[in-house]
Amino acid sequence: MPPGTAPSSRRRGRFATVPLRRDRRGWSPVEVAQNGEDPACVATCPAHAMHFGLLDDPTSTVSRLLAEREHYVLSPETGNQPNVFYLR
Repeated sequence: MPPGTAPSSRRRGRFATVPLRRDRRGWSPVEVAQNGEDPACVATCPAHAMHFGLLDDPTSTVSRLLAEREHYVLSPETGNQPNVFYLR
């Protein structure tokens, strides 16, 4: 499987792949967020249920949602610094 691809239900020969990213302009999630872009999974979510952004930027959508709405993380007892939050 080529780098930057993931298995897909679409068939092309024996295995099918889809790009994990829309493009290669930004490599890290931080670069993508700083460029004002969303990862492909966020950009294509038909329910708009996923959000992406910088937690350090108080004007980002993610920061505003976490400030305005009740949220939780999985396994808070581990003491890890989460980067995935679930809104209620």
